[in-house]
Amino acid sequence: MDCRTKKLIDTLFNIALCSCFSNAEDTFDPKACSCPRAAKIPAVELQLFRDQLTERKIFIGGVDKFRTRTLQKREARKRADEDRDRQ
Repeated sequence: MDCRTKKLIDTLFNIALCSCFSNAEDTFDPKACSCPRAAKIPAVELQLFRDQLTERKIFIGGVDKFRTRTLQKREARKRADEDRDRQ
């Protein structure tokens, strides 16, 4: 596969909403990202995303129960705050 074709395929399948992280440079600074918050790549996923653009040594495994519990608690607090603000 020639270099041009590889670049085209990488561009074609890059579905990340964050356009600041368009390549696998180590110099990417998430704090300097100007994308809307919903489009940003979470800090905990940066290593996986960087790997998927380059070597592809990391793969997605089972559910991270600790991280899932943390996210669920955060969402519950957010909903409780919103409910409190409505009343």
